[in-house]
Amino acid sequence: MASIINVQNEETLKNPYSEKRIESIKNFVQEILFHQNLENWEVNILFSSDEFIRDLNKNYRNIDSPTDVLSFEQGDFYMGEDEKEYFCAGDIVISDETLTFNAEKFNIHKDDELKRLIIHGILHLSGFDHGEYHVDANGNILDGNSTVVVLNDETKTNEEIQMLVLQEDIFSKFNDRILEV
Repeated sequence: MASIINVQNEETLKNPYSEKRIESIKNFVQEILFHQNLENWEVNILFSSDEFIRDLNKNYRNIDSPTDVLSFEQGDFYMGEDEKEYFCAGDIVISDETLTFNAEKFNIHKDDELKRLIIHGILHLSGFDHGEYHVDANGNILDGNSTVVVLNDETKTNEEIQMLVLQEDIFSKFNDRILEV
């Protein structure tokens, strides 16, 4: 069953996403949710400026700097107009400026970075956390000191690493999707 996906541009965003691009993003999110067996979800995605996401990061995480993506879990169930129960998973905020900067810095296509951030946000809304671990442009998992983590039986049992392994697995399966401009 289809989920409810809301995608918007924050009002101060310098280069708002077109309706065509927003529709392709909604379709991509539907595919990811279906792949993860997350049915009847409601997910809200907001594309923002660095200034907007910096304020959120400062207010909610006490970090006074912009970031690429923030996820805010809600976790409420409600009855839709169609008499079906939906799970309001929460909100994903993506800074288009940081997204663009990271794509250029890592020498990857902006769409690839966007897909990775959307998947990342959905996994956070699913209850996953990665702690201080992150992923580089090549899909390598890095620890808090930016050292590549060697994946073996021991490290793969670390729940924080599992999120990023799953993220990269999903990304590899859906990397061929085109997000319209």
